Amino acid sequence: MINEKANRMGDNDGTDQQGTNLTGDQDAPQGDPHGPQEFVRLFLANQRRIFSYVVVLVPNFATAEDIVQESAAMMWEKFDQFTPGTNFAAWAIRIAKFKVLEHRRRGQRKRLLFSDDLVVQIADDAADMADEAAARDRALAHCIEELGERERQLVSLRYTQGSTLEKMGLQIDRSVVTVRKRLRSILAALEKCISRRIAEEEIA
Repeated sequence: MINEKANRMGDNDGTDQQGTNLTGDQDAPQGDPHGPQEFVRLFLANQRRIFSYVVVLVPNFATAEDIVQESAAMMWEKFDQFTPGTNFAAWAIRIAKFKVLEHRRRGQRKRLLFSDDLVVQIADDAADMADEAAARDRALAHCIEELGERERQLVSLRYTQGSTLEKMGLQIDRSVVTVRKRLRSILAALEKCISRRIAEEEIA
């Protein structure tokens, strides 16, 4: 779930999108503490945790990814307010929670099952939902293995290597629109597969 703006900043200042150094100690000093390279490093190191947090509250992969993208853009806008050396994940999740609530307000025309207060309470208690998150992780790993080779390649390019849609299009010789449609189709298939796997675990 890499924010494309962050990726472009990483490309511009020489950040290695595939280097393991990007997922190292998030508190380690690295150049300008409020510069684009440091933002990309911290975001990449914490992207999985941020996405996992959002998808608990918005159990739809495509919508969750959109919210994470919007959150990342706001994180960069407010990055000068982040205190270097403190917990980036906690700071980022506060912004993501705001974006989740904003998304819910945009969808108020639809009947919502839970109030915003309850959503916030669920968010604050998310750490207690480890078993469910673990089940989703197991299901996700299994469902990715069930994908075809080309679909796994797209998932790897986007979520493991952090490629932008533009880079992915160049690598597979397809337009950005086609890549985006394929990713959304893959995410929808994964969502159905995960739901099925979790249901099977509960029955077993």
